[in-house]
Amino acid sequence: MKKLLIILMTCLFIFTIALPVTAAETKNTSAKIAFIDVNKVLQESKTGIEALKTFNAFAMTKKDPLMAKAKEINDLQTELDQKSTAISDAAKSKLQDKILELKIEAQKMQNSAQNEVMEKQEQLIEPIFKELRVLIETIAKEKGYSAVFQINEILPLHQHRPTPDGNSVIIPDVRVLMLYIADDANITKLVIQRYNDMKKTK
Repeated sequence: MKKLLIILMTCLFIFTIALPVTAAETKNTSAKIAFIDVNKVLQESKTGIEALKTFNAFAMTKKDPLMAKAKEINDLQTELDQKSTAISDAAKSKLQDKILELKIEAQKMQNSAQNEVMEKQEQLIEPIFKELRVLIETIAKEKGYSAVFQINEILPLHQHRPTPDGNSVIIPDVRVLMLYIADDANITKLVIQRYNDMKKTK
C-alpha cells in the first residue's frame, strides 16, 4: 500500500516546452531557457494542495481494508506456526489452504485499490497538469524563453546497448541534477503565484 501513497512522487510529470525561434532571434540573441519544479507547484499552489489532500484521503480509505486483510493472514500464519506440531495433518492443511485463499484475496484487493487510486489521480491531478502546461507556455512567451525544462527530471535511458564482444549492457535511467540555476531562470515561484491568481478569477 506504501506505493499507493507515494504514487505522485514516483510518477514525475516532465515538462519540456520548446517554443519557435525565428532566424533573426537566433542571430541576434542567445536562446533563453528556464526551469521549473512542477511537483513543487503541485504541492504549494492552493489548487494543488486541495487536490493532494483529497487524493491522500481517498488513498487512505484503500489502506485500512488491506491492513486488516494482512493482519488476518499474519494471525493465521502465527497460529499455524504455533500449532504445527500439535495438530493433525488435516487441520494443518486446512489452515494452509485458508492462508493461501486470503493471500489471493489480498492480491486482488491490492490490484483493485491500485487501479482506483490511479483513476483518482488522473481525475484530480491531470487537469492541473494540463492547466500548468498552458500557463507555463504563456509565461515562456512573455519572458522570451525558448524552452522550459523540469528540474531534476529523469532521462529514460533504460535500454540495451551492444558491446564489442557481441553481448549487451543495460543502461539505467539517469536522474539529471541541476547543480546551479540562476534565480531569474527558475520560474517555479512565478508559476505558483500566477496559477493561484488564475484560479481566483475562475
